[in-house]
Amino acid sequence: MEDYPRQVVIPNPLWAFMEHCEVYCTASCCGIDAFEVHPALLLRKVIDENLAGEDGRHSFRVAWRQLDDLIHLVGTTHLKTAHEQVPFWNEELATLPQYWLPKGQVREWLSEWRDSFKKASHYGGLDKD
Repeated sequence: MEDYPRQVVIPNPLWAFMEHCEVYCTASCCGIDAFEVHPALLLRKVIDENLAGEDGRHSFRVAWRQLDDLIHLVGTTHLKTAHEQVPFWNEELATLPQYWLPKGQVREWLSEWRDSFKKASHYGGLDKD
């Protein structure tokens, strides 16, 4: 098996929110094209967690903080690549990357997620206590 440079690890609950937005295909097949990064899907995940008896609002806030931490990490770290692609890992799956992202698109894609979390927070009233 090839040794992948384990670079970007996405923790839970952030991974759960991202995975909820994996609607077009699987990330392992189509990469970031598998995702619909949209505030409505993030809010749907909050609702689903609430209906399951969990605290969706808390998970949302933790995931958003994790995203900000990830953006900071990417901004301050030299990303290792394999063929100019950055591997993204789910913290629970350590054998293969979930998907790959061209090095030049990493910050842009994570910023897209941040914008979506911000809009979801505003539209869903999650920015109020």
